[in-house]
Amino acid sequence: RTAMKSINSGGTNLSSPDDENTWGGDFNPYAYPYFNADHHASTVYDLVVRFGRKWQEDAYSDLAPLVKQIQHRCQAHPKELLWKDSCGDTALHRLSQIARLPSFTSDERIFNWTKYFIDIGEYILEAHPFATIARNNWKETPLHQFASHCGLPFKLPSQATDARSVIKNNPIFPFFLQLTRHGAVYCKNWWESYALHDACELQGLETKEPRSLTGPLFVNPNESLLQSLHVQIIKHLIQEAPLSLYEIDDSGSTPLDRAAQSYATSSYVVRILVQVLLEEHEGRGRYLLIKQSPLTLLISHYFNPSSISPKRSVCDHIIQQLNENHQSPFEIARQLGSLWTNTVLLCTAQVYGTVSPISRLTMPLLHALIQTESPYCCVRLAMKLYPNELQQLSEAGETTLTLSLLGKGSHERDDQTRTSWRALLEAEPKLASMHNLKGQLPLHIAISKHTLAWNNGLEEIFTAHPFAIKTRDPSTGLFPFMQTATVGDFSSTFELLRSDPSLMKGNL
Repeated sequence: RTAMKSINSGGTNLSSPDDENTWGGDFNPYAYPYFNADHHASTVYDLVVRFGRKWQEDAYSDLAPLVKQIQHRCQAHPKELLWKDSCGDTALHRLSQIARLPSFTSDERIFNWTKYFIDIGEYILEAHPFATIARNNWKETPLHQFASHCGLPFKLPSQATDARSVIKNNPIFPFFLQLTRHGAVYCKNWWESYALHDACELQGLETKEPRSLTGPLFVNPNESLLQSLHVQIIKHLIQEAPLSLYEIDDSGSTPLDRAAQSYATSSYVVRILVQVLLEEHEGRGRYLLIKQSPLTLLISHYFNPSSISPKRSVCDHIIQQLNENHQSPFEIARQLGSLWTNTVLLCTAQVYGTVSPISRLTMPLLHALIQTESPYCCVRLAMKLYPNELQQLSEAGETTLTLSLLGKGSHERDDQTRTSWRALLEAEPKLASMHNLKGQLPLHIAISKHTLAWNNGLEEIFTAHPFAIKTRDPSTGLFPFMQTATVGDFSSTFELLRSDPSLMKGNL
């Protein structure tokens, strides 16, 4: 934390390019000489910009002499590495911004271009190592801008099959390692974000969710080599600045919040972040997952307008698809993509404290969704995906119905009629007759919690299993009509006795 404060506390502004002791201070428009990036000067900045433009224009044959020019300029005029354009970007900022490969390039060009790229980076950092902590107008370092895209190419060499070999032979990754030097990982931008925040909210990378939905996590670590590269970058940022994993930006979001809510970020990254938090020995990571749950922010997306049907929320759209039964629940989950996958990951981590492949018999997903009071649509979807979990007991010996009745039974933004216990009863009416390990029936739980009135759910639970009226609650020894009278619900007491007046004989 001391390192973070010293780097982000600012300091005196640079008065000239010769002053190398105050990198990272607040931006001063008079600190550096300014120039127009569109003119044809031969500064290092202009040459780097020209390098990026030629590559995008596929002017591949002109790259080698241009790289030589950059090398000579860095050695002869190292002060130019401190110069900034009107946005405050240095040459290293611009190089970090173009750390991507066009999709039309061949395998040979990928190899040669990345070699040129890393050479330019080495020339700049050899001439001025502290260029890694230069700030632009938005207080972003080159690492911030690199992390926004993670230096990931649009494509990898076609012969690449092993993630480790790709990372090992990819020269962009060593360039990333150099950008993390001199405390750049601890630098905050204008929005109080570390590079880890930006890397977790990846921009411009299209990721595909795993084709196989065989398990509760829906995560395949080898699904994409691009995702594997991304994960290695995330891991290194955490390793270099572990405390940044707990820091919040100006919107109150941690890196995990950013990753979980970003549709462009691989769900495998979310799994890595959660795993690191769970392995934190002092328990702070588990506290972050439960008390400052990123699941809360993620779940809010279910109540946003659906991209398919803007007039309906995502939750309403899911319910409609489940009711119409035109698509399988696995197809619905696949369409939801990272929204559903990240919900499963965070919910499982919060309830069971793990992101490892778990046993469906001991850690059911349906129970976890009920315990975290997930939206009605999520519970409905999980019931369709895993119908066998409906009659499983939780770790505490509760059935799915008693577990729902012990909690609130619904998300705060759901309609009052959309409760998890009502969805469970509709899917499996026999749940009303299932005891928990204490011998209590759902009717006993519903009355003891005193959250349901007769006309607001209690009658539905009673109707599903009328014989419960003659069963005493093992914990109190009272019949249901006695329980309602004890809590002062006399209207329910009247209705229960009216349904079976014989209960009054010998019990009053």
